[in-house]
Parts: sequence; structure tokens; C-alpha cells
Amino acid sequence: MTIYYPDISSYQAGINLKGALAVAVKATEGTGYLNPDYARAKSNAAVNGTFFFAYHFLRQGSAAAQASWSYSKVGKTPLMLDVEVTGTSTPTLADATAFVDAYRRLGGIVYLVYLPRWYWQANLGSPSLGPLSTRGLLLVSSSYSSYTDAGSGIGWQPYGGMTPIVWQYTDALVFNGIAVDFNAFRGSKYAGKQDPASVAAALAEFRSLVRTGSLPAQTATVIGEEDSMLLLNGKNAVTPLVVPAGAKHLVFVADEGYQGLPPASIRVGFGPNWSKDDISVNWASSPVSVPVPAGASRVTVARVDDGTVNVAAAFST
Repeated sequence: MTIYYPDISSYQAGINLKGALAVAVKATEGTGYLNPDYARAKSNAAVNGTFFFAYHFLRQGSAAAQASWSYSKVGKTPLMLDVEVTGTSTPTLADATAFVDAYRRLGGIVYLVYLPRWYWQANLGSPSLGPLSTRGLLLVSSSYSSYTDAGSGIGWQPYGGMTPIVWQYTDALVFNGIAVDFNAFRGSKYAGKQDPASVAAALAEFRSLVRTGSLPAQTATVIGEEDSMLLLNGKNAVTPLVVPAGAKHLVFVADEGYQGLPPASIRVGFGPNWSKDDISVNWASSPVSVPVPAGASRVTVARVDDGTVNVAAAFST
């Protein structure tokens, strides 16, 4: 499934993030602005199990000072850098790379950069974006036009030697009563799929890219579509499933919206011999991969904790 998510600023102050799989929230701008709704939005994301990351609106010049200001407010929360024109400020590619270098030296996490084609072309003169790609940065584009998952979509087209992984396709989608920017992430193999297994796998990919710049070490490959998915939410949740042909692992992913809570405790039993294992799944270290025993035809997965932390899983090859 393609992941669709909003990005918000103080213009959407008070918005309820219920139903959002992920959200980018403006935290800082320049060397002195802090979004007054940032802390509330972050708290609301945690309540709703929404993957949260921040963004900094880059101003021209003073990149190191901006990095210091932003890091002082954002800390270890993953950050996206927003590079675009505002008023007389037209930040350069050098401003962007200087910010990233300074921010990372401070210990900050930044892998996404919103630098749309229109800005790259009209304001920067269509330079190579090699300085971004060599730093492991991932490109976010924007084009407010008809959205498509197809690779021919305008928002997926490469420029400057980079190919966008996120397309901001509208600035006026009404979400929980408020018009917001909306973005799409197709994942490596889930574009257009709507089944729960694809949702979990694509979201796990997106979280890993935002936090580390790389895909998860173990990405679930969807087998059997809906029949291969477990949604383990709630106390005493028990889910029996048939093991799909070719399955080698059962991969668990904890929802990062529950940062700071104890790991989820899950019991996994494979039949017909019903070997059982108890595992812990923590947002900080997920995914967790459990090998499927040779000859196993069924699996039962049960929560043995209070069920607070949302956990999803899918079989992989």
C-alpha cells in the first residue's frame, strides 16, 4: 500500500492526527522560530499511534546557527529539511548541505530533504543534487497535480540526479476538518496495495528511511496478502493463521508512536508440533524476525502483556 500522510505547521494548530499513519510537523525556522503547536502535535501523534517526525524550514545563510537552534528544540526526533523560497530568502544547495553537516555533528537525525523540482529549476538553476545524495539524503518532491502510483507520475520523476521517494501531491486535502498538505510514499514494492500486510511493511520501510536513511535490515515480503497479516492490538489478542507456502520468517514491527513504553510481550507458537517462543518487540529495535520451523503449517500469536503497544507482523521469504 502507498502510505499517505500530512505535513502540518502552526496554520493547522490543534489538528487531531487520529487516523494518520505518519505526520511531519514543522518545528523550527531560521534561528529563532519555534512552532507553538509543535509539542501538542507531537503528544497527539503519540496518543494516536502516528509515526512522528519534525521539519526545519531553512532560511538563506547562517546554516550552522539554524542547525544549532533546531537541534536544541528537536533533539533526537528525526528531522526533514525544508528548502524553498519565502519572501527574499532563497536558500542555496550549499546552505542545505551546511545545515545537514552541522546538524549531524550535533547528533541530530536528518535524512529527508524537501527540495521540490520547481525550486531546484527556477531558483537554483537546475544544479546536480549530488551533494545531497552523497550525504545519504532522500528527496521529497512536490507537484500539486493528479496523483498516481505509477512511475510515470510527475512527482516521481528524477531531477538533479536524484529520484524522489516522497511526493507532496496536494496542499488542500481536508483531514479531520482541516485542509493540509498531503504526501505519498510508495515503498519498495507496495504501491497500490491496500491489504494490511502491505500497510505494515510499507510503514516499516518509511520509518526506517526517515530514521536511518536505509530500508530495514529485514523487510517483510507480503505472502498471501490479507491472510498473511497479523494486527496484534489489545490485551489478550490471539490470532491463528495458516503459514503460507514459502514463508521463512514471521516479522514483527512495533508502532513507534509508543516511544518510551516497555516492549510488547508476544507468544508465538508454530504447529503441528506447537513449539512456542516468547519474544519482546520494542519500537526502538523493531523489526523482530522469528524463523518459521521446517514443516510448520499453522501459527498462533498471542499478546501476553497489557496490549498497549500496537504491533503488526507479516510473513517474509
